[in-house]
Amino acid sequence: MIYKRIIIILLFLQATELYCQKTTFNQKLKTTKNKSKVDENEKNQFLFNTHFFNALREKTNENYEVAIREFKKCNDLIKSNSEPFYQLAIIYQKTSKNLEALENIQKAIKLQPDNKWYITAYAEIAVANREYKTAISQYKKLLKIEPNNQEFYHSIADIHIYNKSFQKAINIYNQLQEKQGLDKSLSIQKYKLYMQLNKKNLAIKELQLFLNESKDDLKVLEMLSEAYLLNDQKEKAFEIFKLISNINPENGRINLTLADYYRENGENEKSYLELKKAFKSKNIDVVTKARILLSYIPLISINSKVKTQANELSEILLKTNPNHPLARNVRGDLYYTQKEFDKAEQEYIFVLEIEKDNKQVWTQLLFIYIEKQDYHKILNTSNEAITYFPAEALFYYFQGISQKWFKKHKTAIESFETGLSFLIDNNLLEIEFYSSLADTYHQIQLHDKSDSLYEKVLELDSNNIIVLNNYSYYLSLRKTNLDKAKEMSIRCNNLEPDNGTYQDTYAWILYQKKDYKEAEIWIKKALLNGSEKSPVVIEHYGDILFKLGKIEEALIQWQKAMALDLENKNLQKKIKDKKIYE
Repeated sequence: MIYKRIIIILLFLQATELYCQKTTFNQKLKTTKNKSKVDENEKNQFLFNTHFFNALREKTNENYEVAIREFKKCNDLIKSNSEPFYQLAIIYQKTSKNLEALENIQKAIKLQPDNKWYITAYAEIAVANREYKTAISQYKKLLKIEPNNQEFYHSIADIHIYNKSFQKAINIYNQLQEKQGLDKSLSIQKYKLYMQLNKKNLAIKELQLFLNESKDDLKVLEMLSEAYLLNDQKEKAFEIFKLISNINPENGRINLTLADYYRENGENEKSYLELKKAFKSKNIDVVTKARILLSYIPLISINSKVKTQANELSEILLKTNPNHPLARNVRGDLYYTQKEFDKAEQEYIFVLEIEKDNKQVWTQLLFIYIEKQDYHKILNTSNEAITYFPAEALFYYFQGISQKWFKKHKTAIESFETGLSFLIDNNLLEIEFYSSLADTYHQIQLHDKSDSLYEKVLELDSNNIIVLNNYSYYLSLRKTNLDKAKEMSIRCNNLEPDNGTYQDTYAWILYQKKDYKEAEIWIKKALLNGSEKSPVVIEHYGDILFKLGKIEEALIQWQKAMALDLENKNLQKKIKDKKIYE
């Protein structure tokens, strides 16, 4: 028995040893596996950190494609980390890949639903994808996190405004106003939205509520006056204007508004007084004042009071802005309109000393010299203007007519032809070029060219009175194509019946056609219509009388013509010999 027990005990001990050995082996195996898993996690974390750092660096350098690849490697390594998804969403948002941005920010939110920055990005990306309800819900989540954050209220209101849900936006502003009290920017925004909804009374009420707390706020007062005007409450608007003027006497814009108000009510004296205040104000820019002055110009010639006011306002403008080129320019325009050409010339010259590139002023100056028939200045000024505007056709026209005046026919023709090459879509100026070219070719007796150019003008304008007269007169002098000349002259006189110059042309054509009796009738008309002091017309009258056999009467007219043109050698010979030389 004892032997059996010993055997059993030995067997038990052996089994126990075997079990212990097995247990120890299993523990060692498990420990090895756990260690291997920890090593792998550490390795993944190390790789994650490396790729994440690389991605952030590339993102900072705006190498977005590389950054995206690196962030995606982070996602492959550790899928439970939300940050790479967030960073990818930001990159996609920046590169306008809104759907990809939305997909990644949703993944980030799923992993960290209460992260403020993720929610903010989600809201912004939702707006970019026009998922406005989603965006609003996200901003509301943010308000639960930060109830006093004004920016989130404004973001929700902005979405409603974008959707033209103006009343909803107003409701959001009301919620914000309940938290922070009256705020100028909120009141103005609500006012604008009420105006969009055409709820003018509520818009006015909103401004009035703010003014109860800040009664002297000029900007809000101006908006209230505008609201009254739009609501057809002119008297209330007028009261606000006066209040603003009392608070800020230097507010020139209100003076302009009051000037308009008084003018509309027929109180012109009060209107002008407010206008003068506005012109003295430094708050009104020179451009606005100049625009007002220019509106006077069409009325100056028909209303002496307007003329006086325009000159007075111009003086005020020059006192406040003595060296401003626009102020001097407008002053020149006023003088030009009043035909005070010397004064206008000085103003324009002053402007051009400052603004050589002011084409309009060069033009006005040249027109002054045309009015004064100062061809030296026309030539010099057009030459200088062309140096600044080498492709301006009009300046070549002025250059050409001054050269023609000085009988520099070749250079005049060059100027006219150069100007024509730069001309674009200006039929009136084109006619002037062709007409002047024709006159120049006539002067150098290139009649084929002159005739063809006159014909070209008449193709463009068949009723061009000057060309009808000149062309027909030149034909009569050459005794060429007199029937055509007669036809053109008749048309000219029909278009302008009482012009002595045109009547003289027709009389001379009749003279060349030997219709002396009819010629006498027309030359007498010419003398009655402003040509009584023209030596040419009076000489023509003498020639017609001579052909009619009225020799003594002819001599009397020739002598009258001689008194007006003492250098006329041909006329001297006629009188001496009592004979016409043709």
